[in-house]
Amino acid sequence: MKYYAIILIAFIACTPPGNVSVDYDRAIDFKQYQAASIDRMGSSIQSDRIDSVKLMNAIRSTFESKGLFFSNSSNLQVRVVLYEKNKEQVVETIFYPEYPRAEKHTEGYIKGALSLESKKKIVYNEEWCIVSLIDPLKKKIVWEGGYVIKQDINNTSKYLTSQSIKSLKAVIREYPPEQNP
Repeated sequence: MKYYAIILIAFIACTPPGNVSVDYDRAIDFKQYQAASIDRMGSSIQSDRIDSVKLMNAIRSTFESKGLFFSNSSNLQVRVVLYEKNKEQVVETIFYPEYPRAEKHTEGYIKGALSLESKKKIVYNEEWCIVSLIDPLKKKIVWEGGYVIKQDINNTSKYLTSQSIKSLKAVIREYPPEQNP
């Protein structure tokens, strides 16, 4: 039993938080791209709580581990847009433990049932990030990936940065796309 619990914890720890999606131009041969540079004019990290230097270093090292190296003379630009916003959600909980034995009345009450009703306002941080690879000669996006995650508003800056890096690595893991010859 302990063995299965350890596997489950390891699986959850390795799972990226949030939804990850990737799209690319299927007509492009990605083997032609060996070098990239960060598009500093188009990139934007709009967050006070995420360490942008660590984020950009993670992007660089993850792409380099995939064989795409960074230099000033490159044939590919990497554009990163990260945005976060605090959001609110109202969660309504209605619990009727004796529901099968209860009678529903026209007023909406249930006779003979113990009910627990509550409304709770949850404030969370929603973060989305898009990583685009742009061919400046063709002036078009050739590969794009992104994620959206919801995080607790009370998380520390260090934790938020680590979760963002984890999600970015999950996105970049999809590069280069597997193409049929």
